[in-house]
Amino acid sequence: MALELTPGINMTWLALLSAAAGRRAGLAAVAGIALGLSLLGAAAWLGASALLNDHPWIAGLLRALGVLYLLWMAWDAWPREGDDPLAFGRISAGFRRGLLTNLLNAKSALFFVTVLPGFVHGATAVRPQLAALTMAYVGVATVVHIGIVFLAGQAHRLLVDPERNRGIRRLFAFALMGLALMLALRRG
Repeated sequence: MALELTPGINMTWLALLSAAAGRRAGLAAVAGIALGLSLLGAAAWLGASALLNDHPWIAGLLRALGVLYLLWMAWDAWPREGDDPLAFGRISAGFRRGLLTNLLNAKSALFFVTVLPGFVHGATAVRPQLAALTMAYVGVATVVHIGIVFLAGQAHRLLVDPERNRGIRRLFAFALMGLALMLALRRG
């Protein structure tokens, strides 16, 4: 719970998306995030720790791809003259972005292959424990993310005005650029 309540990419993105595009877009993004986290947990279950230990450059590649994806999301969020404001909040786009944001999130990947296995007890079978820990983590993350969507979604009613919506989308784009910069400059 403490890890999920720490502000990061998912929390910031979900709050801004839900404020700009509404709860439906935010909930679709939560579903994508949950699937992405589940797939990262499955990768850990399949032995991704050994892969990262043998090839540490993979974590760097994930980080670089994550930075590029955040920058693309910032560019995509920036309002343009004549664009369809409803396209920004499409359900399929929110789901896809939530999924890709997590699959390209080196921090999430490293959590599943370095931190989560630390809670496994060697006296019993490892894989069932990893599966249970993954499900518990994804469940907690999903509850927190839904809470963020509902809280931030309250602001959506204030932002249905096109000018306000453009303003929040600009803020969203700048926040994504800031997250990309933080991710690019983070050590380890």
